[in-house]
Amino acid sequence: MSIDTPTNITELTAAPSLASAVREPLPLVDPAKAAKLRAIIQARVDAEREAARLRAENEQLRTARVPVDDPRMRHVWVAAALVAEQEEYCGQYDAIVDTVGGPSRQDLRDAGDLDRSFRVRTHITFEVWLEIKAYSEDDAIRRVDSLYPADVREHLEGHSLDDADLESWDAREAEVDE
Repeated sequence: MSIDTPTNITELTAAPSLASAVREPLPLVDPAKAAKLRAIIQARVDAEREAARLRAENEQLRTARVPVDDPRMRHVWVAAALVAEQEEYCGQYDAIVDTVGGPSRQDLRDAGDLDRSFRVRTHITFEVWLEIKAYSEDDAIRRVDSLYPADVREHLEGHSLDDADLESWDAREAEVDE
């Protein structure tokens, strides 16, 4: 193998200098794109670190013991107290509260957690004096006994419960007042 070389040195010309053609070398990577890529990589690292921290916190919260007086437990105590009262387990509930802590049934009741509002149909008997125009006492009694309910209501309009002598009452039925 042979290399052809010019015999006359004047035929040799130097290759143009790269430095003279371009003042600054071109960067291999665009700096703006590199900065953006670094920011994306950092954001991903931060997100993965935060996800790992949240997974660990979730596991800790999922398995950690919850104190009996923690507000997140109140609904459990309320439900247990309601069942205790409905099923007559009040002594057992009270013993558990004495042993492990937690709100007593009275504490729950005082806070309004055990009682609900009910409408109760009640038969009430009271005595009032009605003014009736009649020619005798017996006629006045007969006239009151023959009054229609609307007439009785009309006669009661001028009376308040302060004017009535309460004689008896009897609850008939109840329903939750929602």
